[in-house]
Amino acid sequence: MQDLQGAAGASPSIAPAASVRLDANQTLTLGSVDAVIFDAEDFDPANLRGDLQASKLIAPTTGIYAVSATGTFTVGGGNSYRQLGIYVNGATPPAALERVSAIATAETIVSIAGVAQLIAGDEVTLRANYVGTGTVALQGANAGGVTRLKMHRLAPAS
Repeated sequence: MQDLQGAAGASPSIAPAASVRLDANQTLTLGSVDAVIFDAEDFDPANLRGDLQASKLIAPTTGIYAVSATGTFTVGGGNSYRQLGIYVNGATPPAALERVSAIATAETIVSIAGVAQLIAGDEVTLRANYVGTGTVALQGANAGGVTRLKMHRLAPAS
């Protein structure tokens, strides 16, 4: 049997992983880059959310992590773009960024994924923004949307 580090004969170890989501919509501020405040989790056996850390996942150990996110932006806001960014420790530029053209009459789904080397204690946040007019929200599961942040340790740091 191999553990996640590939050592033959070792008992399997569990890699830290979490998936958090929005259940309620989160209204965004026009022109601002807002941290997504997650109000539910799909799983988090290693407590990556920490104690009520609603806007971030925290790397419990140093390693290489896969980080992904999806955001459903509500109808409205005019024709322009919707954007998601994955930030590590609040640093800019973001570790990953995805911008999608949008039209005011349809929901917009933005997905983003990347791999990052994180140090124990690093904080990963998802931030969203839009440019346009009017009001736009990230749609929660209760309204039929999919807005999630997922993080999973793939391997130890090199």
